[in-house]
Amino acid sequence: MLPPIIDDLVRLEKGIEIYPEDHGEVVLIVAPLLLFMGDNPRQSQLAMHKGTSAKKFCQKCLIPSPHIEQGSIPDAPPYSPFDHCGSEERTRDFLYAFANVNSQSELYLNGYIKNGSEEFLRLEAFDPTKDMHVEILHIIPLGLTKYLMTFLWKQKMLTTSEKGRLQEALNSYKNKLRHTGSFVGCDFKELIQVLPGIMSKLFSDKPLASLFIKALHALGCLSSLVYMHGVNRCFDYYIAQIKHAVTDVTDLLFQLDVQILQKGFSKQDFTFKPKVHLLHHITDNIVCFGSVLQYKTENDVATRFGKQFICRHLCNGGLYVVEKPAGNGTRSVRSSIGDFVKLAPVNFPCFNLHFFGSRVNSDNSGLSTPTLCDTLAGVFQSNGQLFLGQVKIVQARDSADRMRKAFFMQKYQIVLNSNINCIYTPAMVMDNYNNIVVLPLGGLVEVNKDDINIVQAVDIHLSVGSSNNQKILNIAKFGMFWWMLMNIAKIY
Repeated sequence: MLPPIIDDLVRLEKGIEIYPEDHGEVVLIVAPLLLFMGDNPRQSQLAMHKGTSAKKFCQKCLIPSPHIEQGSIPDAPPYSPFDHCGSEERTRDFLYAFANVNSQSELYLNGYIKNGSEEFLRLEAFDPTKDMHVEILHIIPLGLTKYLMTFLWKQKMLTTSEKGRLQEALNSYKNKLRHTGSFVGCDFKELIQVLPGIMSKLFSDKPLASLFIKALHALGCLSSLVYMHGVNRCFDYYIAQIKHAVTDVTDLLFQLDVQILQKGFSKQDFTFKPKVHLLHHITDNIVCFGSVLQYKTENDVATRFGKQFICRHLCNGGLYVVEKPAGNGTRSVRSSIGDFVKLAPVNFPCFNLHFFGSRVNSDNSGLSTPTLCDTLAGVFQSNGQLFLGQVKIVQARDSADRMRKAFFMQKYQIVLNSNINCIYTPAMVMDNYNNIVVLPLGGLVEVNKDDINIVQAVDIHLSVGSSNNQKILNIAKFGMFWWMLMNIAKIY
């Protein structure tokens, strides 16, 4: 199917003249192919690559697949950041060379395959080794999260009664989920947001379970950082946090894998799956493509990414068509607008918002802020002050004996402690997994719903240990970790 499609794309990339009736004259249309949008396991085939089953499985670099003997325990994680940085990058030039060799060549050992996608090399503006995303959906939710859940449920780590307690906890949690969005792979995306807290509450007394929970929490923090609509400030700090989270996930999964081997469980091979290595390419993708989250539809994200790439193409010297005077009329001329685009944020204040802006986190209703519903926990604003709280709605009768909804608020306070090491500013008490400990502040107070603004939905559903008084603010919820890092100093 590709040759005739590429024929058309090549023509569009070079430019074609058309006569639009509304303009009444010939115009030149140039449409270079800049990137592919998608989140599916077949995407690697469009980069002439065999995928994660190849001996050199990575689409971005030439790191070889590890050969781990059954029953052996390696000394260090094979997919550390050092290995990633030391591996030769895949290049477009290498693809050209591969496209012109026969099947006996050693180049076939690098994980490439001739499947027709070499047709893309005819395009000047598209590089299959750079302009394709690392497939986040199949790396984290349908990869690592799924592997961990498979081990948890099938390898007899939990007894039948413990599985029942876990299932009961998940069922009670289902109605309290926020920020899960609506997308393919929803089950595993929901699990990674709630399972770490539930597991730490129910099973932290078991040694292997404790390490398992740490791995879940690390993966939850990474997911919370990755699944965001966008980052509007402190981008370098954001990238540093993701790199740190990726290293934590890699190290903990390796430790868990060693424990699994030592305790004689069936080999699940989480750590040595190529998807763990691909985590180290996430930051490259975010720097190039922006936020990887596909929260509602492919089209919403594709539209935003499309604007970003068009703008970057123009900034880098790309051309567009303008009408210039020619005799008694005008003619179409290709012009560079790099300087115009670079000055646009100064000359047009809304330019950055339009091209690079992102929506705030939203709940499942798709609203930018959730509605003030019963049991909603969140950061609220009243009289210019931010506070943590949870809503309780009670049906009551007014003085005229008519039923009405009465809105009550249970406020919570963060437990500050300047004598502890803390990832947040100001320093505060956390549990063992960086979740924020909060305490009820007073009792239920009736509020006027019109005086309360919802700033950010949060999750303070779980209690700490045996105490029902202390609760945790769950940072594994998507977007929550970064939001708290940036805004927690404003909450009192």
